[in-house]
Amino acid sequence: MSDSNISRRRFIKNSSAVAGGSIAFNLICIPHKSWAVPVATYKVGTVKNPSKVKGTVKYDGRKPGSLKSPITRDNKIAGTGMREFEGVTYADEKKKTLKDAIVTIEGIAVGKPWNAKEVPMVYTQKAYILDRTDVFGWAKRGRTTLKLENRDPILHSWVLKLGVGKKGKQVANKAAPPNSKTSTRIKKPGIYELLCSPHPWERGFRVVVPHPYYAKTNEKGEFEIDNVPAGTYEVTVWSEGFEVMKEKLTVKKGATKYEPVLKESNLNEMLKYFLPKPKKKNDKSS
Repeated sequence: MSDSNISRRRFIKNSSAVAGGSIAFNLICIPHKSWAVPVATYKVGTVKNPSKVKGTVKYDGRKPGSLKSPITRDNKIAGTGMREFEGVTYADEKKKTLKDAIVTIEGIAVGKPWNAKEVPMVYTQKAYILDRTDVFGWAKRGRTTLKLENRDPILHSWVLKLGVGKKGKQVANKAAPPNSKTSTRIKKPGIYELLCSPHPWERGFRVVVPHPYYAKTNEKGEFEIDNVPAGTYEVTVWSEGFEVMKEKLTVKKGATKYEPVLKESNLNEMLKYFLPKPKKKNDKSS
């Protein structure tokens, strides 16, 4: 059986159901498809016929239950109960807009400068990895550094994987003593999963892009990418709980509206298991 075709029986066998369509489990990971970012040599130069690409990322489909993991140690800092391990992050659940979705435009060889104010980092506080999802440019290529900061009075252990789930490859494992700072080199662009060995409920993501044409949706599910040269490109969209979605976009001079919609078919294998059953045509229950 392939990693990407795990049966419901195997999934439930390794999980224990809890109320609300969530589960408690010990770091069960069913993989997302890899974030296949082509590594091209991007150059800063003149942007011809610049455009601003903006829009909103939405989800069209039934709402899946989230996956949760129990807090099992360091309760004075972490608290008690359950933490969400995987789920759909809505900006507005009624409008089905998505917060913290990543949008990138691939195939631009020459364009705008890198974001000089960007500080690639991740930190823990109260046994959370914050911010949970972020994106930054691979401006210094193999010398790009991700800063790791432990703001808790307890030991953490950073586990960094290139890729998500079982197909992810561990590229770093660093002990983080209480209230400490360290860093690790990012040698390749892609999507990185962040975990903590002592605290299996801690999880975060960092998307590393080999160019400056990227954005993360805000509290309203909106994004904006400026100084895009006019042309036709491939756009990549990813949000926690989903597989990577790719489609073509023609960018016109001035302004271009782009409204990507992730669907049930784009959900990853974890969350597909927890979609509510569709009602039968003769089912009149509310």
